[in-house]
Amino acid sequence: MRKGSAFALSLALGCTAMQAQALDPSGKRYVDQLVQGGPVSIREAAQSIYHSGYRDQEVLDVAAEVLLQKYRTSSDNTSADAMAWVCKALGNSGNGRYKPVLDEVVATSGNRKLDKHCGGAAKNLPAGTAGYRAGSVSLDAYRKGQGRPAAGTPTASKAAAVPQGSGSFEHVRVGMSMDEVNALLGTPSATYLV
Repeated sequence: MRKGSAFALSLALGCTAMQAQALDPSGKRYVDQLVQGGPVSIREAAQSIYHSGYRDQEVLDVAAEVLLQKYRTSSDNTSADAMAWVCKALGNSGNGRYKPVLDEVVATSGNRKLDKHCGGAAKNLPAGTAGYRAGSVSLDAYRKGQGRPAAGTPTASKAAAVPQGSGSFEHVRVGMSMDEVNALLGTPSATYLV
């Protein structure tokens, strides 16, 4: 086998392996809140993504799709606030993939709060990268527990799947619930109130 062919084959196999890995517990929780929940759940997920600096592209793609499907119908304060937080979470990612999404919301929303937060978030993102395209993620598939980005959509490289009870603190993130931490580290032998 020629050197170039071997490299191409190993690259293709590596990309397939990365795409097949599952979301970590935080990512699963965020996706569930974004696709299953109402405005309050969406806002809480987006706030947590924003404050923790969570940057998994699959989760952010779901957030972008939720934003694109719901921002036009965000007439009440709670819904508009939820969509504003989604804008802030996407802007905080540093991924220019979401700049066109935020620019579209600003150009077409007609909501001052959304315009302000999405416009500010878009300024944090670099231009010139291939943007997220509406419909690249099927929210219905995620609702049914079958969600993955549509075929041909690039996904971010994922960390290796973490076995339950691995005992590795490096996978613990700010914003995780106690159940998620216990799933990663195992159930504690004792707990104390401080």
